[in-house]
Amino acid sequence: MSELPPWLPSEIKEVDSWGSETYDLLYEIFCNSLKGRLLFMGKRVWFFPGMESERELIFWHLTTRDDFDVRYDHRGRQQKVKNGNRLPDLPRCRRLRWIRAILEHCPCEEILQWEYMEGTGKLQTYVWLEDHDFVVILKNIPDGTYRLKTSYHLDGPQRRKSLRDKYENRLGKKIEPQQS
Repeated sequence: MSELPPWLPSEIKEVDSWGSETYDLLYEIFCNSLKGRLLFMGKRVWFFPGMESERELIFWHLTTRDDFDVRYDHRGRQQKVKNGNRLPDLPRCRRLRWIRAILEHCPCEEILQWEYMEGTGKLQTYVWLEDHDFVVILKNIPDGTYRLKTSYHLDGPQRRKSLRDKYENRLGKKIEPQQS
């Protein structure tokens, strides 16, 4: 892993356990760094104002991750199924201040950014600080703005491969004819 770019804030070191003080600290950082005017490549970035437990829903998407139950299908194969709960994600939390910095410094050589048409037909923009395994995901809105969907730390080779595959299949990439 390379050195952090000089424009990137340090990780939040105070996040090493979970409790109400941690939530309060993270929410203060969220309010100071993401509420207000947020831009990506000169265009406005916004998030839904919906609240849960006295905090914006997006706050939970930026600090927690989906929880899964293990189930078995009729053939006995193990499957992970989202159970509707979210669990604290300390690597996400430590990088909460990175979101604004990454969006404001794009484009730059440390960041890969691209548009990708999801299987659902929704166009999203990925903003990936690849050398530090952190991605911000924006939904492209027809009025030219972006909606902040989530961000997370890539915590394993499978997540990196999945993101790399999306980059390789991004929109606007010149598609070469296949050799037979």
